[in-house]
Amino acid sequence: MNWLPRKWKSKFIRMFIVAWLALLLYLYFTLSSGDILGRKSAHRQSIIARLMQAYPFNDSKYVYRPLDDIKFPKYQTLSFYHLPKRHCGLMFTEVTSANRDTGYPLAPDFTFHLQYSRTNVVLYEDYGPGCVHRVFLFPVLPTHADLLYKMTASDLRNSFISFVIDGTEFKYGLEQFMLGEKWPFLNPFNTRHRYLASGMGSYMSLCYSHSMKISYIPSDPLPNNLFQLTINCSRHDLYCPVHIYSSVSRIKFPTGAKVESFASDEYTYKATAELIATMLNEPEHHQPVAVHDNCHLQCVKVCRGCRRIVFSQRRSGVVSSVLMRVYDLGTGKLRSNWNDILFSASFDGRHQMIEHITLGSLFGATASLNEFGAAALGKKKLKCEHHNTSLPLLSREVTGYFSYPMPFWKSIELSLDGTDFLNAPLLVCYQVHVVPNFYSSLDTGYLHIEKSYFSDNVTGYRQLLSVTDSWGQVVGMMMEIDNLRPLQGTMLNERWAALQSDVVMFIDGVQAASVLGTGLEDYFSYAHGFNMAENTTYAFVGNYHASPRRKEPLTWHCYRLHIADPIYFSQSIELIMEGTSEEYFQIKQPGISHQEYVKRQQEGKGCLSHLVIYYTSGKSGLTLTDTLHLAASSSETEHELKIQSSFLQDKSPEFFLRNKRYLGACNKNETFDFRGRSFSAHSKITFTMKTVAHNKGVMLRRKFHSLPKVSWNELGRIWLDDTDLGIWFIPMGTLSEQYCIRQEDFTIGLQHTRNRTRLTFTIEPVTEWRDISYSLFSVI
Repeated sequence: MNWLPRKWKSKFIRMFIVAWLALLLYLYFTLSSGDILGRKSAHRQSIIARLMQAYPFNDSKYVYRPLDDIKFPKYQTLSFYHLPKRHCGLMFTEVTSANRDTGYPLAPDFTFHLQYSRTNVVLYEDYGPGCVHRVFLFPVLPTHADLLYKMTASDLRNSFISFVIDGTEFKYGLEQFMLGEKWPFLNPFNTRHRYLASGMGSYMSLCYSHSMKISYIPSDPLPNNLFQLTINCSRHDLYCPVHIYSSVSRIKFPTGAKVESFASDEYTYKATAELIATMLNEPEHHQPVAVHDNCHLQCVKVCRGCRRIVFSQRRSGVVSSVLMRVYDLGTGKLRSNWNDILFSASFDGRHQMIEHITLGSLFGATASLNEFGAAALGKKKLKCEHHNTSLPLLSREVTGYFSYPMPFWKSIELSLDGTDFLNAPLLVCYQVHVVPNFYSSLDTGYLHIEKSYFSDNVTGYRQLLSVTDSWGQVVGMMMEIDNLRPLQGTMLNERWAALQSDVVMFIDGVQAASVLGTGLEDYFSYAHGFNMAENTTYAFVGNYHASPRRKEPLTWHCYRLHIADPIYFSQSIELIMEGTSEEYFQIKQPGISHQEYVKRQQEGKGCLSHLVIYYTSGKSGLTLTDTLHLAASSSETEHELKIQSSFLQDKSPEFFLRNKRYLGACNKNETFDFRGRSFSAHSKITFTMKTVAHNKGVMLRRKFHSLPKVSWNELGRIWLDDTDLGIWFIPMGTLSEQYCIRQEDFTIGLQHTRNRTRLTFTIEPVTEWRDISYSLFSVI
């Protein structure tokens, strides 16, 4: 540098030293922050790995805490990683006020509950371990519409709901329940309806170790003979004087499992619930993607009849979230109708798991609804950057989010197709976020979505889902009704027949319904809200409408996300919507194609569609290993049946039934003959059954005759050898002489059955039992 002047030489040296110092500082902070980010990333991955591990229900030290499943530990983020995992021995049920006589589909579904008195009605009773995840109630209210729709929450100040959990009572006012502002009724876990006619519901997740009883306490005394009044009302299709809907969703655990009782630690429940409620109020900002990345959308043009692969990968992973926007390519404006584009997904080379699902349905909102936010899916405004497009798109726009995990072990392909109804190309901007796959392939199901379409003829039943020879869980159901018009000049239940269809479930091969629903009234938390078309949406369940104008046909959207209370099945599941015609309800309603559905929409004709989100493995998790047929001498001898009866003349009289039907079998026109034995209260029945040594627990299924109005609730105690397994409680009964055969399951954990091939059961009925058979299934 001798050629430089002296004053420039010293200045250059100073600049050179400053530049080197700046470079060193930059490298230091970059490497430090990278190390911090690396540690944070490793920490997140370790949490994800823990969330994907199988549940250790058979570990005597493990205690289940219900709200922990949907909170990502130490981060302000929701988690749904528990949904694909297998849950051995867990059973879903929903105890509803559904009519107990299948022969009358549209008979009033009021006041069929467990127990009645002048001061209260028992809605639910069970003996643990278990968790109640959702309660819905439509209390006693005026039947006159003008009075009903003028009432407010303050009119319920003298009515209550009582929870007796493991011997401790928790009593809350229905005004508090209705408003959803105070613990334990926190919005958006809780409904916040304007009209009392829409009822009240809450996803509150209350667990019990030993027992729970839920009772409704009205402000005024009830009739002495309310049960008989309701029976007479339903049988003669009359307008019932007292209306009470209820529905209680429950997950039952196998004996030996441990759960954290609400009675033992209410304050921990409260703190966790309040945190999750805060996130659920803005679910779009707390989806799993928020833990990892900002929103960066890649954009691609989609045209009629063309397919675009938006994501593919040839190694293992889990898609934790999908974000999308749809724009008109010509104007650059966000499109409201996303149903002209179909979404498909294949995992590990297996197709038809998710095939041609409209984007509107995928994100829970179709043509006319711009924003909607549920826990794991919806369309809400987010700030995102766009790539691969020259259009001047706004960064903050309505964005579809879908956060049901999609695990795969070999490959994945996500694609979009333009429908035949797409008149001009659209621009789809998307982000697919993938995390490492820590799931066990043996204990994890693949995500499936099934969509079905129907006309507005609802006389016959509609099949929504049928899965056989596989374990899994249903985690979401939706129903869309387009161009709905009431039938004028008819009774209320017939006027809105499409909304009156009941959800009926058959789980693990039962012929008697596992769940008798009451349709829109309580499964979708709506009661009589359809008369005023009230929009009711919250985190896990709700109903919303495209048009508030009463003179126009409505477009209805009903959703139920079974995130807290998955519908578990170990062998098979069938879901149907009950038919509404007394003459044709046992006939299967044929579906229609997507093209025909869209055509009916455009012509202003009524049509319905259903969407079911579920996980399944393709492998059965249950095998039948033995059956005891009562009143069959060879079977009784083989199973070493012993009876200690309190009957004076006969130890256990036999009975014979002719031309009987299974309760809730509204999808089959079949009758059967049965033989069985009657057991008096405090008899003792002992028998031995075979299982397999490699079982993961067992399930004992009781098939029995439910005497109308006689054995309304059945109760007994069960032992395995000398181990007391607890109380077997079977709520309610049947009102029909024909639909009177029931089935009920009792699950026993691996702690009691490990490496055993023969099990000896003793059952002591507390009420009179009329049993037909006992079947033993091994969990495998």
